[in-house]
Amino acid sequence: MNRTSQAEKAFQRELFWASSLFALFFIALLSIGAYIIIKDLGEKEVFRLLDHYTRELDTLMKTIPETEKAKGFQYEKVVTTRISQFMVEKKVFDSYELYDSEGRLLRKEDLLKGGQVFTAPDIKGPPPGYAHVEIRNKMPIEVNVQVAPGKMGKAVLNVSGQVLAAQAREFRNEMILKFSTMLFLLFLMLLFSYLYVLRLLKVSRKVQGESEEQKRLSYIGLLSSGLAHEIKNPLNSLKLNVQLLEEGLRTDTRPEELLASVTQMTEQIKRLEKLTRDFLLYAKPSHPEMKVQSLKTVIGELILFFSGEARNKGVALKFSPPDHLKDVPIDQNMIRIALSNLLLNAIQATGENGEVTVELRDSGNEVQVDIADNGPGIPAGNRDKVFDIFFTDKVGGTGLGLSIAKRFIELHRGRIELIPQETGARFRVTLRVFPDSGG
Repeated sequence: MNRTSQAEKAFQRELFWASSLFALFFIALLSIGAYIIIKDLGEKEVFRLLDHYTRELDTLMKTIPETEKAKGFQYEKVVTTRISQFMVEKKVFDSYELYDSEGRLLRKEDLLKGGQVFTAPDIKGPPPGYAHVEIRNKMPIEVNVQVAPGKMGKAVLNVSGQVLAAQAREFRNEMILKFSTMLFLLFLMLLFSYLYVLRLLKVSRKVQGESEEQKRLSYIGLLSSGLAHEIKNPLNSLKLNVQLLEEGLRTDTRPEELLASVTQMTEQIKRLEKLTRDFLLYAKPSHPEMKVQSLKTVIGELILFFSGEARNKGVALKFSPPDHLKDVPIDQNMIRIALSNLLLNAIQATGENGEVTVELRDSGNEVQVDIADNGPGIPAGNRDKVFDIFFTDKVGGTGLGLSIAKRFIELHRGRIELIPQETGARFRVTLRVFPDSGG
């Protein structure tokens, strides 16, 4: 329970730091991108604004009422009045110049100098007739205007670089404020999402824990009922033979009959011992102690060990390993028990003059062991149940041999399977050369 609690806390810490780093990285990346975009948009916004003012002023200059146009000599006054009003209204322009149709400077007004107006004779600097007055650190907009009946001139409105910078800065600040608000809301959303996901994980783990507990209880129930069933038959036999022995002793039964009862009792006790031993092998939590070893050597020793039993049953054992085979990391004791169960099953299932073959092959990152016999085989209806605990169709069997083999092979992150074939049975064990790779 303590180990589970520590693992839970470690998982929560890892989830917290992973989520925090992801959020910081995401927000930093978003902020840098937003800053670049906002800066670029600020500059584009200034030019867009100037372009908009140019079109607006051009429209204004083209819509002078006919009553004002009829005055003729007052065209220049009407134009300058409207320009001045436009400059005051927009609050971004600081000066303007008015040129006639020949490019001569007719009028200049500078709001930065207290709204001082210069007419053509009073203009300082380049003499009238120069096409333009040089403007430093300013951004001009130009529109065509009618300065006299039938004569078109040009109005140039100027915005200082400081004003443009201030406009861009104001736009950027406004965008940054909006973006910061959005970023704050996004952060809150991520925080709530993290808390919600954490809650879901806790609920999921709780449900999973309850489900696993139910499976564990169900599994314990299955083991208990199976074990009780397997113990019941030997105990009944022992009870019956004890009664026969007791009755024989009271009635002076012949020693041979008493010995037969004792022999039956001994056989049942051996069966109970084997059942208990196999059950402990299956149920006892164990972790393989892996060492890189030659599987060919382990199987060769098993073939030698079972050769006597095979010979007594008239069964031929065949094993022809390849010359070159990768060594594999295994727990030798577990693998010996797993393969022993498979070999013993194959020998017992094969009749006289039968044959059991052991094939060993290298398959890339895996080593495969096939144990096959030419006995009667496994009925189709039982093939899906051969690895189930306590399942057996063999008289006197415990139904634990293949279950133990499967458990031990899976502890090695390998697999065991029944390979369908026309006659006999073939079991294949696959072990990884690098068991820590892959899922």
